[in-house]
Amino acid sequence: MITEDDYFCLIDGKNMNKKKIILTAVLSLIACFVIVLSIILINNQTKAKYDGTIIVDVIDLDGKEMKKKSIGFKEGETLVQLIEANFENVVFEDTGYGPFLKEIEGYKTPEDWSSYISVYVDNQYSQVGIGLIEFKDGTYISFRIETYNG
Repeated sequence: MITEDDYFCLIDGKNMNKKKIILTAVLSLIACFVIVLSIILINNQTKAKYDGTIIVDVIDLDGKEMKKKSIGFKEGETLVQLIEANFENVVFEDTGYGPFLKEIEGYKTPEDWSSYISVYVDNQYSQVGIGLIEFKDGTYISFRIETYNG
């Protein structure tokens, strides 16, 4: 026989299950929104806002200039597009966080990662990936081959 207390426990249990389902659904929708927004932001490379010229060089491990170019750009172009169009043997890897420069001008990042291509903007180590670098007329971009030992 079901008592009055048992009856209220059953009703409360059903209400709790409904609340859990609703909460789970709302949290799932929020998580999906955050994931979609993150993907959009990651894949949205920074584009030039107006026309101009940048200077780009590639420096080897010994500090010698391998290649230096003055590159004109038009509004809407990305740094990745400019590098691919103006340098030899350019290979970008999509890391999920944006493009990563693995090869340029005959240099190839070794499998053991003993050296890599670092990016400097106006002689400052870039705090963002190449796909997010903002540039304007006169910006100086330097790709420097470096080791983790300095």
